[in-house]
Amino acid sequence: MPKTLALYMRLSSEDENIGESDSIKNQRELLHRFVAEKREFKDWEILEFQDDGYSGTNFNRPQIKRLLMLVRQKRIDCIIVKDFSRFGRNYIDVCDYLEQVFPLYGVRFIAVNDMYDSNQTKGSSVGMDVALKSMVSELYSRDISTKIRSSNKVRWSNGKYLGTIAFYGYQLSETEKNKLVIDNQAAVVVRRIFQMAADGVNPNEIAVLLNKEKIPSPLAYRKQNGTDLDRGWKVADDRLLWTRFAIRRILCDGRYTGKLVSYRRTKADVSTKRTKANPKSEWIIATDTHEPIVTQELFEKADIWFPKRENSRKPVPSRGYPLTGILKCGYCHHNLTRASVKQPYYHCYMAKYEESAPCSTIKVMETAFSDILLAIINKQVSMVLRDGRNPSEFTLTNHERIQSLQKEIQLKQQEIEKLRVVRKNAFEEYCFEHISKEQYAAMLEANTQQMNLISEKLKELQTECSLLTEDKQETEYQQVHQKYEFADQLTKDMVLAFVKEIFVFESERFEIVWNYEDYYKMTGLL
Repeated sequence: MPKTLALYMRLSSEDENIGESDSIKNQRELLHRFVAEKREFKDWEILEFQDDGYSGTNFNRPQIKRLLMLVRQKRIDCIIVKDFSRFGRNYIDVCDYLEQVFPLYGVRFIAVNDMYDSNQTKGSSVGMDVALKSMVSELYSRDISTKIRSSNKVRWSNGKYLGTIAFYGYQLSETEKNKLVIDNQAAVVVRRIFQMAADGVNPNEIAVLLNKEKIPSPLAYRKQNGTDLDRGWKVADDRLLWTRFAIRRILCDGRYTGKLVSYRRTKADVSTKRTKANPKSEWIIATDTHEPIVTQELFEKADIWFPKRENSRKPVPSRGYPLTGILKCGYCHHNLTRASVKQPYYHCYMAKYEESAPCSTIKVMETAFSDILLAIINKQVSMVLRDGRNPSEFTLTNHERIQSLQKEIQLKQQEIEKLRVVRKNAFEEYCFEHISKEQYAAMLEANTQQMNLISEKLKELQTECSLLTEDKQETEYQQVHQKYEFADQLTKDMVLAFVKEIFVFESERFEIVWNYEDYYKMTGLL
C-alpha cells in the first residue's frame, strides 16, 4: 500500500497584499517541484490541502482541520509546507505539533524554505532556529495587520479601490489595478433609478417596476455574470428581487458621483474576522477616483427627496405582539408584516414586489390564528404534563452537585491554562539559552504528564456535569409546560417559550417549528 504525502498551502488576505511569492499557485509549484526532485516520494500518493483567505494565528481553518483529522486516523505519512508560517504563526502550537503530535502518529514534517526535515531531528527537541522562526511568525502576524491597515489608508486616500468585487454599476478594470470602470449594462439601471427618484417615484414603486420588467437585482446580476466569486451570501429568498431597501442603498451611495468612501468598518482584532463600524469622521473620502454614473446635481435631487418620503412616518414602537417575528412566509422565508388596522392581520411584504407571487396568497388574521396557536400549545402542555415525570424528581442535591462540578471544572481549566503559561515561559527560556535542551525537555515532559492528568479529570467532571444537566434540562422543560398549564390567553412570553418559528402557506396551511422539538420526538409527543 503506497504511503500518503500531504501538501499544505495557506494564503491569508494580509499575504495577498504583500506580493505574489506566497500565492497558492506559487506554493503549489514549489512543493510539487520539491517532491519531483526527491526519488523517495516517487510512488507516494499525493493529497493537496489549501486554506485560501485564512489567518495562520490559529488552527481554525477548514483544510488544516481535515488534514489533522487524517493525521489522527494515521492516514498521513508526511506533510510538506513551503515554510513554517504557512502551517501556523502561533509558535507554541506549531512546536506542540512538531514535538508532540506528529511524532506520536509517526508523521514526517518538512518545511522546504526553512530547510527543516523532522527525519533529521529524530530523538531531539525542535531546534532553536525553528522555535525562533515560529516566534517571529507569530509576532509578525500581530504586527502586519497594523501595517496593512496603514498602507490601505494611504491607498484609499489616493483613490485606490481595494475591494475584490465592484459594487453594482461598476466592474474592476482589466488594464489598471485597483481601478473601477463603468459596467454599461448595470449603469443604465442605476441612472434610471436616480432619475425616477428625482422625478418623485417612491422606492417601492421603483422596485415593483424593475421586478415587473425582469431586471435582475444587484445580487442576481452578479450571480448571472459569475462576479459574486461564490461568496455565498445568505438570503432568505432565492428569487433575489428588487426591494425598497436595495433602492435605498443605491440612492444613498455617494460613490455613484465618482468618489470613493472607504474605512467605514475595521477589524476588531487580528485574531478574529469580526468588524466594527468606524465613526463617520474617520471615513476616508477620495474624489474624482472613477467616472461618475450620475451627476452631483441628480444625486442631491434624489437624495433630498428620498429621506423626506422614507422617514416621514415615525417608527411604531413594538408592543410585544405575540406573533410578530414568529410568523414567516413559507415561500420566501421573510418575516410576515403586521398590518395595524381594525382587524389586524399578517402578510408577506415581498408580495408587492412581484406579480403573481405565491406570497400574495398569505393573509393571517391575528385574532383567529392566536386562538388556534393557543389551543395547539395547550394540547402540547397537557400531553407533556400527563406523560412526563414529576419536576420534583430533580432534587436540590442534584442542583448543588452541578454547581459544585461547575466550580471544579473552572478550577481545572485554570490549572491547565497555568500549565500552558509555564510551558510557554519554559520554551522562551530555552530559545534564549537560559536553560539547556535537556532541562527544557525534562520540564516539557513533566508539564505534559501533569496536563494529561488534569485533562483526564476534567473530562470526567464534564461528563458527570453533562449527564446531570440533561436531567435538569428535562425537568426544566416540564416546569415551563407547568407554568402555562392553565393559560387562557396567548402572550409574547408564552409563544417565545414554545415556538421557534411558524411557516405559513396558502390555503391556511402552516408548519410549527418547536423549541422543544427534540424533546417532543424523544418522548413520542411529536
